[in-house]
Amino acid sequence: MFKTPTLLVLGAGASCDFGYPLATGLRKWILEITEPRSLDRFMNDSDWETAPRNNQEIALGFLHFLFMRENGHGNVVRDLHESLSVSNNETIDRFLRSNPRLAPLGKALIAFGILRCEFDQDHRSPHFLNRKNKLLLSDPSMNWYKRLLTKIQDGCDNPDDLRRNKLSVLTFNYDCSFEAFLQMNRSTAQIFDGVDYEEFIQIKHVYGKVESPPESRVSIQSFYEHCLIESENIRTIGENAPKQSFFSSHSPYADAERVFFMGFGFDTENIDLLRGMDIFESFLSSKEFFALNYDGHLGIQQRVEEAGIEKNNTLSGTRSEPMGVADALDFGFLR
Repeated sequence: MFKTPTLLVLGAGASCDFGYPLATGLRKWILEITEPRSLDRFMNDSDWETAPRNNQEIALGFLHFLFMRENGHGNVVRDLHESLSVSNNETIDRFLRSNPRLAPLGKALIAFGILRCEFDQDHRSPHFLNRKNKLLLSDPSMNWYKRLLTKIQDGCDNPDDLRRNKLSVLTFNYDCSFEAFLQMNRSTAQIFDGVDYEEFIQIKHVYGKVESPPESRVSIQSFYEHCLIESENIRTIGENAPKQSFFSSHSPYADAERVFFMGFGFDTENIDLLRGMDIFESFLSSKEFFALNYDGHLGIQQRVEEAGIEKNNTLSGTRSEPMGVADALDFGFLR
């Protein structure tokens, strides 16, 4: 049980163990599927939409779907590729902020790139099969969600005990895998009977979220439609940033006494966003901060220290032996 008010701040590294892309990987993937040779293929072939044969063709099908929605205007896809390929921005989020005309397409591809991780293609028919449960239960040694849930349960004898946990999560990720895992595991122990996960943990997405279709089996066309709809919930760095009122006074976020950054890249603008909230100003002066540096990157360490986190509160891996979130929990990161 979390008896001390605790806040977890999650970045993309917290989801990557479950198959979700890092920001740099998402940028690379978008460049691959929008490169000119692919464009020439998808613009004139409707089969990409209805009968894709592999992951690349599934992505091309989504591009064709978007292409037809725009009445055949493919220039925006070419523009996205050409501009992104020469951009100094390391992530697609930063790039879209500087290129708002390309934002609708870019956000649609972000939503697709995330939600595609949660579905397998049904090769017997033009459908996708929801694989989120398999995704979240694979490789127990890497499943830090499960370890966190165990810590939440420790010392709890009944649902009322569970509700006394003082844990909140502030995530900069778009995926909802953590919520899905909590929802999925409600049936694993009697202590969860009649208890919604929101009663023992508070979760907020800073830049919005994308949720997968609820069905276990969905047509490719419906999946494409869903990705487009969900993309409208995405905000990028610097776009309509949450104001101080994003958090109410005396919220579990404001009251946290310990703050753990996990899988978080310490992007300067995200740190500035956190500094712009009154509660984080108080954190920096009086709260305990802890950070995880996946591979000991010197740039990350510098950003950690600039954010006001003492070096001895940072758990670092190395390039040869990186420290993932699950590994960090083994080393007592959340004790």
